[in-house]
Formats: sequence, structure tokens, C-alpha cells
Amino acid sequence: MASDSDQLLQSTKRLAYSKESGSLQKLAVLLSDPAFMARLTKDDSYAPTVVFEVLESHPSPQTAQLCITLANLPYYNTENKWLMNYLLHALAAVKPVDEPAAVVFRRTNQEGFFAVNGPILAANGSPRAIAILESMIQSKQEDVPNRLSLIHWSLFEYRTQAGVAQMVQRLLKSGVAPEVEAALLETMFVSSPNSWWGKRTGVVPTPPAWPSVSMDALHVLLELSDIAKNSKTLSAHIQPDVQRASADIQSEIQQRKK
Repeated sequence: MASDSDQLLQSTKRLAYSKESGSLQKLAVLLSDPAFMARLTKDDSYAPTVVFEVLESHPSPQTAQLCITLANLPYYNTENKWLMNYLLHALAAVKPVDEPAAVVFRRTNQEGFFAVNGPILAANGSPRAIAILESMIQSKQEDVPNRLSLIHWSLFEYRTQAGVAQMVQRLLKSGVAPEVEAALLETMFVSSPNSWWGKRTGVVPTPPAWPSVSMDALHVLLELSDIAKNSKTLSAHIQPDVQRASADIQSEIQQRKK
């Protein structure tokens, strides 16, 4: 026979899967109740993560509101702070990021989730998400090594998105520290970033192939490749990658003009 915790998890998951606003409102009430959460986690402290993963896979304005509500509760932002990781992923799955969600991301950047928020904001790609990410890269409150790591881990997989490429273009034009410039250009054009991913996982994400990239993004990336070719901050061993990318981008642009 299923335990009380198992039964609660299954019923909670059904609410999370539901597209009805009433179900999500009920879910918000349950996940806000410490007594309910104590029952839910009695046998498995990770049970709530399953619920947040369901919400992440079924994003909607209603799931965003639910996550925003929970993010402001002590149960999540103080007593069980580790759950915020899963909550933030579910929140970032909702596009576009609105201002109430942006407030949560900006606040949690200061609460130990800087490295968590970068990649999920890049994945979201909506204007407000990119604006927050841009401010994170520029932030003087974070140490330079943290910002360089943020650039590598946040941008590589999404570097061919127009919003990300345009953000990098703005950052370079605004003037950034040499090491930040190098990290931005390296991330945009390196072909094998194993030195980054090898430290955490054997799976290296792959940016989309050039034929699937928008024309707007291609033009921005071509301009960035010209900047990279003339950059004094970029390591020489990255230049062959820049040259190949530039040639491939030009070829793709010309192909589409035919």
C-alpha cells in the first residue's frame, strides 16, 4: 500500500499537470502550507522537486504566479533554500519573464543563486530575461571569476539566439574589462569548450547549426566575428574557431540570398 507521502505526491502532481487555474490555485495553497509540506516530505525530502519539475515542463502565466508566490515565503527562501533552485527553473520556463518574476530573479541573484539564474535566463531568451542577464555580467558586486564562469555556462548553448548575440554586441560596445571581453568572444565562437564542461559533466551542449539560426542573429554574429578577429584580448588558439565560424556565417547568409 502506498504511504501517505506517496499518495500526497501523486495528487500534488496531478494538480501540477492540470491546466485549470483552480487546480493551480489549490496547489499554491498546499505548497504554501508547512504542515502539508511536512507530510509530503516525510518519506522523501526531494518529493517537492518532482512537483517543480512538472511545473517546469508545463509553463504558463499561472505557474509563474504560483512560483512567485512561493518564492516570497520563508519555507522556500529561508528554511528550505535548496528548493529555490527547482522553483527558479520552473519560473524561468515561463516566457516572457514579466516584472514580478524579474524581481524574484534579481533578488535571488543576491541570495546565492547567481550561477543558477544565468543559464535559465539565457534559455528563456525573452527581453526582460536577457536584460537581467546583461546586468549580471556587468555587475560589480560579483567577483570577476564568477562573472566569467557565468558567461561560459550561460551563453554557449544559446549563443546563436538573436537576443543573446545582441546582448553581447551591446556589452562589447559599452566597454567591458579585457577578461570579460575575452570570455564573451571565446564563448561565442569556441568550438570545443571541454575545459569548462569537463569540470562538471561529460555532456557538452551543442548550439544550433547555422541553417536554423535567424538572419538577424547571423548578421550580429558576423559583426561579432569581425570584432573577435581584431581583439587583443582573445587567446590565439581561439582564432581558428573564429575564422571558421565567420566563413560559415558568411556562406549561410549568401546561401539565403539566392
